[in-house]
Amino acid sequence: MNQEKNQLDAFDQKLNGFEDRLNPRSSKKREKKTEYGNNPWFFACRAGVEVVSAFIVGLVIGYGLDYWLSTKPVFILIFSVLGMIAGIFNIWHLVKPNDIRLK
Repeated sequence: MNQEKNQLDAFDQKLNGFEDRLNPRSSKKREKKTEYGNNPWFFACRAGVEVVSAFIVGLVIGYGLDYWLSTKPVFILIFSVLGMIAGIFNIWHLVKPNDIRLK
């Protein structure tokens, strides 16, 4: 039983080394994920910050365009919605598994 575990650990190390040679960014992602572990509070706080910050950036850009072009709520609404969509995409990139590749 112990020998099988050692063989699996050795195989896992070889596989990770091969993956690191093929895709150097994968080792950075693996290290980044293990830095905080699977802490749900970290994930919840980061997800909230991602959505709120993207919304605020969209709101500020919209306000700036409305002020500059003298159009009241048009660009604020458009860029607020775009900011929320960007925040949702940021959360998607945070949650999606690494093995899913978009072609």
